[in-house]
Amino acid sequence: MPRPATTLFEDAIDIPLWLEPDGLTSHAEPSRRDRDIGLKLESRDSLQRVRGWWRAVASEEPGAGARLDRIRAAITAIVAMLGAALGASVALAAFQYDGSQPVNVVRLIALLVIVPALFLLASLLFLPGRVPLLRGLQDLIAPLNAGALALAVFRRLARASPELGVAFDWRAGRSSTGRFAKWQLMRWSQVAAVGFNLAALATAALLVTFTDLAFRWSTTLDADPQVVTRIVHAIAWPWHALVPSAVPSAELTAESQYFRLDSELASGRALAAWWPFTLLTIVTYGLLPRLVLLVVAGTRLRAAERALLLDDARVTALLVRMGWPGLATAAVR
Repeated sequence: MPRPATTLFEDAIDIPLWLEPDGLTSHAEPSRRDRDIGLKLESRDSLQRVRGWWRAVASEEPGAGARLDRIRAAITAIVAMLGAALGASVALAAFQYDGSQPVNVVRLIALLVIVPALFLLASLLFLPGRVPLLRGLQDLIAPLNAGALALAVFRRLARASPELGVAFDWRAGRSSTGRFAKWQLMRWSQVAAVGFNLAALATAALLVTFTDLAFRWSTTLDADPQVVTRIVHAIAWPWHALVPSAVPSAELTAESQYFRLDSELASGRALAAWWPFTLLTIVTYGLLPRLVLLVVAGTRLRAAERALLLDDARVTALLVRMGWPGLATAAVR
């Protein structure tokens, strides 16, 4: 019966553990076995050779990697759900409308765009890793980062050995384990943020569809409607050519300022014209950057998983015993 397919993460955990020196009966026996398996493998890619060797020698029983991978998947789902719940709650607060006072566009953008953008900047501070200038700031904001909190919960639930625990410590620096933990942290952060923005967008769309919303803008600052119009048009620039109807006009901006409202205008359909602008603002400045970072984090996390496996000294020794094509090429030179 063939061994069930395993993820790269599982292999990065299980293979080095299996290769512990005290698990080998003698040097000659594993060398002969690994050389024979290596001769049967057609791929010259180091990762494929190691994983092909693993399929040949591993038992069908799941190892520690499978348990950790299940925990990791569960935390990913929980992080996404918590982000979505928070996004829906914030959207309900931002779009709160009881018929007496229209939705304040300024407060809406502050809650659904500006505040999440600050958390985005906080996440970006983890990208360079543990560089000296950022260590203090990273440690300060880590309790506010969803990915760092998820990583801490993961380490507690995993109850891993000290050796495995290092692989989940984002403070480990520029080692392969540190890079893996950093990108796992980043991926969980983006999963939470994407869940937040998708839920906020869905909640906003449902409220626009099934309720009769009216919008206004107000601030305690002495804001000139012409200046506000220029700011609004600057915000709407990414979509102004594609969806011109989602760019509030100067007339709408002037008429929807709070102190200009009267009872008739407050209930009129003119004020509802703000909704396309608000939804596209959430998409452009909230959701899209997080989706891009989610793709980047996922790509870099897989690369980090590869390095976590191949950079291990025990795996390097295995490749040598298998007749690593890279070593043969280097010898010819």
